[in-house]
Amino acid sequence: MFSLLIRTRRAIKRALKIRTRRNRHGNRRREKLFRVALFAMAILTVAIFYPQGDLLSPIPIPLVGEIAHEDFIAPIVITLRKTESELAEERRLAINATPIVMDYDSSIVDSASKSLERFLARARLLNDSLADDSSYDFGDYAVALSSEFPFMSSGSLKETFQADSLEIVNERLQKILSANIYFSGILSSLEQLKDRAGRTIVVRIGGRETLLPFSQALDLNLARSRLLSVLNSVARDTAINVELHYEVGRHFIFPNLKLAIDEMKRREVLELSQISEIKEQAEIGDLIIRAGQPVTPSQVDLLRRYAEISKNLAKQESLLKAYLPLVSHIGLIAVIFGLLYLYLKVFREDVFRSSPKLFAALMIVGLQLLVIYIAVRYELNMFAYPVALAPIMFAILFDIRLGVVSSLFIGLLLGALNQFDFSLTLFAVCAGSLSAYSVAGVRQRKQLFRTMLYLGAVGVSLALALGYLASIEHTGYSDDMLAALLGAFITPIAAAGALPFFESLFGFATDITLLELSDLNRPLLKRLALEAPGTFHHSIVVGSLAEAAAKEIGANSLLARVGAYYHDIGKMEIAEYFIENQVGLKSKHDSITPTMSAIILASHVKRGRQMAENADLPDEVMNFIEEHHGTMIMSFFYNRALEQGASEDIEPEFRYPGPTPQTKEAAILMLADGVEAASRTLEDPKPARIVTLAQSIIDSRYHAGQLEECDLTLSDLGKIRDAFAQILTGVFHQRVPYPSLKTGKSK
Repeated sequence: MFSLLIRTRRAIKRALKIRTRRNRHGNRRREKLFRVALFAMAILTVAIFYPQGDLLSPIPIPLVGEIAHEDFIAPIVITLRKTESELAEERRLAINATPIVMDYDSSIVDSASKSLERFLARARLLNDSLADDSSYDFGDYAVALSSEFPFMSSGSLKETFQADSLEIVNERLQKILSANIYFSGILSSLEQLKDRAGRTIVVRIGGRETLLPFSQALDLNLARSRLLSVLNSVARDTAINVELHYEVGRHFIFPNLKLAIDEMKRREVLELSQISEIKEQAEIGDLIIRAGQPVTPSQVDLLRRYAEISKNLAKQESLLKAYLPLVSHIGLIAVIFGLLYLYLKVFREDVFRSSPKLFAALMIVGLQLLVIYIAVRYELNMFAYPVALAPIMFAILFDIRLGVVSSLFIGLLLGALNQFDFSLTLFAVCAGSLSAYSVAGVRQRKQLFRTMLYLGAVGVSLALALGYLASIEHTGYSDDMLAALLGAFITPIAAAGALPFFESLFGFATDITLLELSDLNRPLLKRLALEAPGTFHHSIVVGSLAEAAAKEIGANSLLARVGAYYHDIGKMEIAEYFIENQVGLKSKHDSITPTMSAIILASHVKRGRQMAENADLPDEVMNFIEEHHGTMIMSFFYNRALEQGASEDIEPEFRYPGPTPQTKEAAILMLADGVEAASRTLEDPKPARIVTLAQSIIDSRYHAGQLEECDLTLSDLGKIRDAFAQILTGVFHQRVPYPSLKTGKSK
């Protein structure tokens, strides 16, 4: 799996490596079109995938809870209609709010009361007859009553048979039935209302209506239970026969409430007719949003409705007007990206003409926008946004100037993409610029964490300042400051995590990477020391020369030294063909033709490049391998070929493939490589001779046109010569001869 990832990464790198930095090998028109296409793709990607709303909306739609930056007054009548789901919910609530209408049948109550009174009067007469005629027993009593009141049970008849004062029973039951049972009415069963449970019940009695809570509705079973409960309550204060009263009274409880279906339907229709399809409406001139206030969901809905109306009107008028918001959105982003394009073209041509670097720069911008987009969508506090991510990465991968410029670019872009939020722009510029400054000269990844202090300080300061300026009564200072500290903690960690990806994929050579590569225990350098010790020693000395010279002219001394360490790694597999490794051996070139010798010498450049790619070395380091000989002619073997009768036309076969050095550091390495090799031929390496030798090597490379594509000046060449002379004087310093040790016998 790991090897697959390595191969994929190499394929991507090869696809990106259109050699724009080596103009003579490329098609300038094609390179220009590629850069324009790259920026156009970036502009369209940002415009389409980073909107805060509808791309065709004529106005920006804020997020719910966002503080409005300006008032919005309705220019037209804005009618917001309810959705089908909202209407369905309102209809459901309206129906549930419609009460249950019941008709109270007073005739049933009167009939029950009279029937109870007649039953007890009849029972009293029978009891009197029983007292007068001893032959009259309970059986005759039950037969007489049951024939007239067949709904009475035998138990109830027996209780009345044994009762003493039925007048009191009648009076008490009549009172309880009237006050506690029939007062609100009785249903036959509450099961018929199970679909309407919880609604208020309206009881219509004659021409008036009374409200009855659903919880107090009675059916036959509940009414009988209430009768027993009331009787038990009365029995606590007055001595009564509860069984008698209950057995008699329960048979005179009859349902007297009936559902008024037609009335209920009429009321439901009336309630439904009062539901409006309009959710909200703003008249012309109404203030929809007030500046400085949080935006509510209903206000957002009104703005969206206005945008929809405006879009429809624009489409009816012309397609150009309909798509004008999209064109304006893309145009604004294009203007901001155009500023970056111009800056890179005028001031950073090295980045502008390098496809991998340009693509990497746009990817860093994309990464920055992505994390901000996620933060906005999750409604994080603005001060927690990792706005300094891109400036930190630009400052480390490129330099501090591009880091500061990127903070300005990112600030403008974020402000334009987030409702022209000046606070976000100011925060991005301040935090990004200070962060870029804080990572200048970083050579260890752990040094990134000092950026946390800078970010925390600027974040807390801006949180206090912007909070006070926004409102004197602002109360969210603590939240803003905590968010700023959180963002200061997260941003450097995110940058440290993303840097290796960009370094590896795009071949960047940061100081951190170069320090890691300068370790002599790296696999390639260890192999070089073991398989080609002469070349290894040569590379170390050349590294010292290149580092000193680069430091003198203000070039990247660390890059020059590391490039020198790896510039000859292609020699290790055929080390015996190079003179620095031929210790006490006959040269193998004596037995082969000059042309073959030239091929072998030139092959170390190509093979070195392949080995460097396999070891995943940065492009800046690999370029030293290809450029350190430029297109110089291998004069020794060329002259030998001429001596053997070859034509002068074969000169191209004896030149290195090149290209010539493209940077100051690569040119310094070429000069250091030549000076170090030539210095070994000096029989008496005195300082004056070393200076003369260095000057002659520099002059020969200069007149051969090898320094034409780098930025070295004549003044730089003088400083380089002096630096070389100083280092080589130390290398070839003379020592005082030590006297031999005299030995002898002591006397």
